[in-house]
Amino acid sequence: MNGFWDEPGAASGSPGSEDELLGLIDAEFPSIFPHLPFGRGHDCAELAGIAASPEKVCLALSTDLFLQDVHFSTRYFLPEEAGAKALTSAVSDLAAAGAAPLGFSLGLMLPPRIGVKTVSRMLSGMARKAREYGLGLSGGDLSRSDRIGFSVTLWGAPCESSPGFLRRGAARRGDRIFLVGQAGLARVGLWALEKYGRAALDRFPSACLAHLDPRPLLREGRILAALSGQSGERPALMDLSDGLLRDLPRLLKGLGANLDFPPDLFHREISAASVLMREPAAEIFLRGGEDYALLGVCGPELWPRVKESLPEAVLLGDVVPEEGVRLRGAPVAKDGFDHFSTVAAATAEKTGRGPLRRVRAGKKPSLWRAMARHGEKRPTRLRIGLPRPGLPPETGPAVEAIVAIGRRAGFSGLISGFNGNISARVALAGGSAACLITRAGVDKSALAPGDFVLLSLSGGKICGVAEASSESLMHLEIYRAAPGSRAVLHSHPPCLLALSLSPFWDKGFALPLPEVERYRAFLGVTPFFPPGTAELAAAVGRAAGEHAALWLTRHGLVTHGPDLAFVLSLTAELEQTAKMALLNFGLVPQIPPGGSA
Repeated sequence: MNGFWDEPGAASGSPGSEDELLGLIDAEFPSIFPHLPFGRGHDCAELAGIAASPEKVCLALSTDLFLQDVHFSTRYFLPEEAGAKALTSAVSDLAAAGAAPLGFSLGLMLPPRIGVKTVSRMLSGMARKAREYGLGLSGGDLSRSDRIGFSVTLWGAPCESSPGFLRRGAARRGDRIFLVGQAGLARVGLWALEKYGRAALDRFPSACLAHLDPRPLLREGRILAALSGQSGERPALMDLSDGLLRDLPRLLKGLGANLDFPPDLFHREISAASVLMREPAAEIFLRGGEDYALLGVCGPELWPRVKESLPEAVLLGDVVPEEGVRLRGAPVAKDGFDHFSTVAAATAEKTGRGPLRRVRAGKKPSLWRAMARHGEKRPTRLRIGLPRPGLPPETGPAVEAIVAIGRRAGFSGLISGFNGNISARVALAGGSAACLITRAGVDKSALAPGDFVLLSLSGGKICGVAEASSESLMHLEIYRAAPGSRAVLHSHPPCLLALSLSPFWDKGFALPLPEVERYRAFLGVTPFFPPGTAELAAAVGRAAGEHAALWLTRHGLVTHGPDLAFVLSLTAELEQTAKMALLNFGLVPQIPPGGSA
């Protein structure tokens, strides 16, 4: 900024978090006011007439912003979906208050070049939701802007069977913490849509809809408000918008939480995506964001009635006197979505200052330096952009990546000799996609530029001087079943093969270890079919839509995912788990120090 907006001397910097900005607001504006008897800090402000008793609350009021490139992206949101979600996200605050919607006002910001039909589609989506919720539009304001933006202010009344609205801050030590709705699912949807565009709807439909078209839990909020009228005890409630770890301290206000929820609590799409996201399902569940579920607290005596009235409610843990969130007694760092910490991080990245820059500058030791410590020779580098024998130049980066992964897989013992095969999905110059795969009968740890074949995704050979791997049908079926996958590795890990031939094969991935629990849900098992057959390819294709790793009976392992580094890491993780299982079952001979088995 310039002129009067500049800060003299050493700049104090932008607000580093939402909490810091809220502190600046609280320093200037009193929270309690004659017609605001309960102050700020809840999902809705509770309004009373100035001349009325402070306890006579008549309206709940809330305002939400919904901005392009902050809350939604035009790359994958349809105009109708953007208009609908702008209203839905605001209505969720009324659900957390246990209120019945009445009306709303709309501030609409539009860039100069937006078309009339696009604006009409946005308003049509919003109007459809307004009819569904019984909301009337009172008016608002219009403005030009550099991007699309909505500002929605809406109000609601107490439900008939409730003495008033629900709010935050009513928790006591020993209360039960509960959740109604899904946590973490919208975060998976955001990740999938950012990565795959609207094609993600085919692979993660529930998660994508949780982000594109969430459902505010109005009915559930009114049920909880009615329970407070029947029992005399009022639950504390808020909607889950910034992630459980960030929102829970806001709900408890000075108290803490000890969480202990069952491992099968997560939606199956959270479990399916966590390996591809390289993040444990529990972390996705806890950090979430934009879930619009209801996070609540009630006394131990009220919890059975909550569960009876809302069977879908799940118990997350208990309120404890010490501030902070703990998971089964272990402290968990506060995290979740914060507009201002995100802005600060982005600013640091652009300016070259701050922790993001330092982390990005810290490079990991290269594979070749690590190999050199073990006597491995560094291979001759392939120069990207030069034509490969029989292959177009744009396949260069994929050839380099497969050569490197082949060496790593051979060095780690996951592939030996001529077994296994590796492929990558590549984009050709004309915009079509193809499969670059290793040729038949070649040592994957010593690949050369002539060891590749380029296939169309329909199976036809495009170019290449050799014969494609006999398992090319299997690779093509995976790419068709999993449009988001960009790499496939078929390997013969020795411990996994040994475990599959043992009487304990079905118990190997049931060990009570965190790393086993993390990957167990992503491993599918296919029946035996002869290698290279259409039957094997079809079986793998059917399973690939649900599993990132497929254990082929008597045949090895297939992993697929967003890149070659990921599929190799997943293969190594599963091989290590199989080794632990064999050791646990006493099937691997123990070698004494300095001796032999």
